[in-house]
Amino acid sequence: MNTALRPHRILNAMANYHKARPEDEWPLQLSHGQLGEPVGCYRNPGPGGAVIGVFADGLARREGGRSVELRFSDVAEVELPSGKESECLSVRLRDGRQLKLPVKGQRGPFFDSMEMLRFLDRVMHDVRPQDPENE
Repeated sequence: MNTALRPHRILNAMANYHKARPEDEWPLQLSHGQLGEPVGCYRNPGPGGAVIGVFADGLARREGGRSVELRFSDVAEVELPSGKESECLSVRLRDGRQLKLPVKGQRGPFFDSMEMLRFLDRVMHDVRPQDPENE
């Protein structure tokens, strides 16, 4: 499946996720154009909630005044550090670096981090070359 379709299928149900629109300014604020077309964004709840931009080839967000870009193909593993009630994801890249991705929304007892984990798991599967022996 095309990775650009995954956000709409998985993330659309979250109140904090919105499809990209031509008039949005967040793509220019988050990415330097290396992640493909903007698909949507996740805005963490609360005043000044951090925005995570979802692009065709990765995610981007601002941290400490700089843009942090994460290509889907560079992701080795994604975990919920505090289990099902995590408000962030721990992302390990293929080069060994660790990143934290804040996903703080919640709908009743359901945490948005679980949906973001599911999304990243599916996208990681989409971008990895498939081994014919394991299918």
